[in-house]
Amino acid sequence: MRKSLPKYILRRGVITDTQGNEINTKTEQFKSRWDDERGYRMYHNRKAIWGMKLPYPDEIDDADLGRLTRLSHYLVGDSNMLGYRGNGNRIRSMTSSDMGSVLNRNERTVFRLLQSAIHHKLMHKVAEIRETSDGARIREVKYYMNPLYFSVNKTISVGLFLMFQDELIPHMPPWVVRNYLNAAKELPGAMRAQEDKRA
Repeated sequence: MRKSLPKYILRRGVITDTQGNEINTKTEQFKSRWDDERGYRMYHNRKAIWGMKLPYPDEIDDADLGRLTRLSHYLVGDSNMLGYRGNGNRIRSMTSSDMGSVLNRNERTVFRLLQSAIHHKLMHKVAEIRETSDGARIREVKYYMNPLYFSVNKTISVGLFLMFQDELIPHMPPWVVRNYLNAAKELPGAMRAQEDKRA
């Protein structure tokens, strides 16, 4: 079992006079950068941030960046998956047809955008087989956005780290990478398979 890190860290400062007598104490409480359930909390200049806001790849043109930014409004919680709430309040992944409706573009344009975003590591595509309520098995494609560029959360989950680890590792301290890799060992088989594929 992994050692759990504290969710909050206390820092206590003591102010003394020139003779060493205590004049005042100051105690601050702030969130730990690592949370066992949610992952690494991203910081820049001592403030928690959403995404690292790195420069975009030069090969992506401004029109496509604008389209990706519009799609990023449909990111779902911790997963960074493009989705929406469907019937029964269930989260559904966006299809290329859904994206075409949001962007007011035909499917060919959306397909080209997705191919380009995946090629330049701005997105990741995952195909899953899921079972419907009547027992039928269907293939569902999900699209995830790279949290270095697009994010709705201050933390990066273990699953999201595994998807984008090649891009994320150069921007993370070594202790964070070790925490993610240790956490990945405790994941169910399907998620761990993704880690093994990249190893």
